[in-house]
Amino acid sequence: LHKEGRRATRRSLATSVPVTMAEGSDCDNIAVAAAPAPPAASAGSAAPASAYRTSKRWRLVVIGCGTSASTPKLQCVIRQRKSCLCNVPEYAQDPRDRRLNPSIVLSYQHVDASEPADTPCPSTAATAPTPAAPAADDVEDNDAPTADPSTWTNILVDCGKTFREAALRFFPEFGIRHIDEVLLTHYHMDAMGGLDDAREVQRLKNPVADIPSDSARTALVGAATLMGDDAALERLKAAWPKVPERPPPPGPRNMIPIRLFMDVRTTQVAQTSFPYLLRNPDMSRTAEGCCSRPRDLAAANRSHDPLKMLYIAQVQNVVLKPHTSFWIETLEITPIPLYHGPVISNGFAFRHKGADTQTVYFSDFRCVSSKPAAENERAPEIQRCDYDNLTMFVDRDAALQVLRRCRVEHMFLDALHATYRYASHSSLEETIATLLSLQRHGVDPDHTWLTGLCCDTRTIEVNDALATMFGSRDKVRCAHGGLNFLLAT
Repeated sequence: LHKEGRRATRRSLATSVPVTMAEGSDCDNIAVAAAPAPPAASAGSAAPASAYRTSKRWRLVVIGCGTSASTPKLQCVIRQRKSCLCNVPEYAQDPRDRRLNPSIVLSYQHVDASEPADTPCPSTAATAPTPAAPAADDVEDNDAPTADPSTWTNILVDCGKTFREAALRFFPEFGIRHIDEVLLTHYHMDAMGGLDDAREVQRLKNPVADIPSDSARTALVGAATLMGDDAALERLKAAWPKVPERPPPPGPRNMIPIRLFMDVRTTQVAQTSFPYLLRNPDMSRTAEGCCSRPRDLAAANRSHDPLKMLYIAQVQNVVLKPHTSFWIETLEITPIPLYHGPVISNGFAFRHKGADTQTVYFSDFRCVSSKPAAENERAPEIQRCDYDNLTMFVDRDAALQVLRRCRVEHMFLDALHATYRYASHSSLEETIATLLSLQRHGVDPDHTWLTGLCCDTRTIEVNDALATMFGSRDKVRCAHGGLNFLLAT
């Protein structure tokens, strides 16, 4: 269905949108003219067939696919490095090349039994402004789900330093109003540096009242009352006969805690980096089997801990077990440990209940020549890596068993640099070598998305080169912020 929708969109673009293509270029270089506004729908008319979509499915949204420093890199811009793509106008104008810390969101839409299976999508309403049509190479199924977003289950994979910017950029577009679960791949700041901002996206037990526009009057009346200044209080009340009531302050008592899924080492570092979030993590609470949420996750808020009264994120840690699957709603999640230089990073395999395909996310890895003996050991020799034996896996046999259990439809792979190699991240050439090795070992993804991209990777150029190598534009491509698709059911 996803592929048919892409083809239909391409046909629509070819017939209704004027396009101009640069000579000798590919689909990525299509310049699309502004599409004409659709005719207004008559009152009572049925929504077109394209305005409906099947409910109760998981949607994956990419909200970051850059490096820990993001792109464009700050040093390249402020130092005006002429040799860097960050200062090339064509690069700066392509929104796909503005990348934040690697992160994805998986959203599951709940639909009430009384509602029809298919519901109109508000993004196709005639009153909505018509955006510029996307390039045919990057058309995705980006119709926002239509059920009440407050009923969705949203899983965030990694909450890095740029999480706030990513949420401002993509959450409103895709109707994401809260985060229920967080999966952390490892303990670097590009994976967990934004945990403090999780308080802004926690699910609330009761809706928060809007702040009145004249809240300053309430504050001044309150100050005069506290100081016992009767003269000032009389003047204020004479000027403002009606003063709005003070709304209840935001606080943890109204928050439903977020569950943090992470391995033992990441839990220890998170406790050190965010002691006010994880004071006494429960290391016995492991992720295996059905990880349904307890009925009363807010019980911790009833304690007399002073920190529980502050406006900080409320979290509950869950320890990941390597290669041990667990379930959140209808999504089976399997952590796969990977070598990320001298540290361990977890990749994840996602599969909808009963589906014959899965989606794999490996955001931080590099094949190594020898297994690091300790965390503080020097990174393995950069030039000698065993790609054919897939030494990026901590346990290759167990990892391949997970990857071979069903067909891999989408796979995200780390590809930091296009020009040189790095000690803890796979470069573009190394990632392609790893992908070819995976194919020889019986893992051939339908679609491979490159993530963790630095500023020497220009989406248009790399996609053109990959299309030439693999003979298809859908086989291997660069990921970009806003990329989204539905997981197979």
